[in-house]
Amino acid sequence: MALIKVKTRGTDSVVGTGKNIIINGAMRVAQRGTSTTSVSSNGYFSTDRMKFYESSSGVFTVEQASDAPSGSGFEYSHKVTATTPDTSTAPTDLIVPLHYIVEKKDVHTRLAYGTSSAKPITMSFWIKSNVTGIYTISAYRAAAPARVQAQTYTISSANTWEFKTLTFLGDTTEAIDVNLDFYFNGLVGGGYTAASTTSGWATYTTTNWAGGHTATLFDTANDTWQITGLQLEVGDTATDFEHRSFGEELQLCQRYYFHTYEPGAALGSTGQDGCVSQSLDDTQSYARAQCFYPVTMRAKPTLLAYNVNNGASGQVNGDSTNSTAAYGFQGHRSSSNGVSNVSYGKSVFLRYHLTADAEL
Repeated sequence: MALIKVKTRGTDSVVGTGKNIIINGAMRVAQRGTSTTSVSSNGYFSTDRMKFYESSSGVFTVEQASDAPSGSGFEYSHKVTATTPDTSTAPTDLIVPLHYIVEKKDVHTRLAYGTSSAKPITMSFWIKSNVTGIYTISAYRAAAPARVQAQTYTISSANTWEFKTLTFLGDTTEAIDVNLDFYFNGLVGGGYTAASTTSGWATYTTTNWAGGHTATLFDTANDTWQITGLQLEVGDTATDFEHRSFGEELQLCQRYYFHTYEPGAALGSTGQDGCVSQSLDDTQSYARAQCFYPVTMRAKPTLLAYNVNNGASGQVNGDSTNSTAAYGFQGHRSSSNGVSNVSYGKSVFLRYHLTADAEL
């Protein structure tokens, strides 16, 4: 694919090289909605592919914010705000505003880990927080023996966009035989910071997770952390951000999650007509649903059907597997729970909304 330079708001940007391993690094896609409040568990809550993680007692708002560095070529950022802070940080407490998981298929041969030719990878991003200090990003490989490497970056000025780059050294010892995780650490308990791994990969222990981390993010109400322009590329040098079209970015996200209603629309909203299934004679006691996903998903997804009229939800009924595959499904409803059965003469149409989740 050819390399093309474009001028975006005064900044040269690269389009179409396929170099950025991160999906949705410009934070433009938010299929689940622009904001979720009262977050107190791990999961995906707003910006696609940007996961939240915590092992503490805090409560948070996770959102796609219309805030980005001026002149950078970005419009949105991924933002996390502490609504209930963790004021009694225990040694094992950990709050991670962004846990990004790179699928094994995207890197296991590309990086040549486990060989003498193991390649470095460089991460670059724009960052803003009201809490200054030294932060860590922990790269983690979960397969036994678990491996970790934590690199540091510094937020110098509160509430100011800053551009950062850091490089993770290649692992010549162990191959990537599972997904590759990146934890952007916010609040880190003392049990995780005793040993540094900035010089390269090491066998994971609790004490070497985030050596050098000093920032105390999220121990105060209304602490914020936000990021945009996230890029991960092979090599030891950060290059211009690779801007993809919105359509291409959406399709990459839909490999992991998609839904049938408009982005940002509440379930059951007026005007959200939903999908219409295959029709059956109304003498039958059920209606059958068939759906082909917009792209082939990463794996057989978990399905959830919603009634287009009131937002009520329930699993799609069918055989023991719901006849589900990575490319679509066929199931049936024996009642109107979670769907709306609409009769026209001798036919019944099954109208529904659907979410399909194959996230890592």
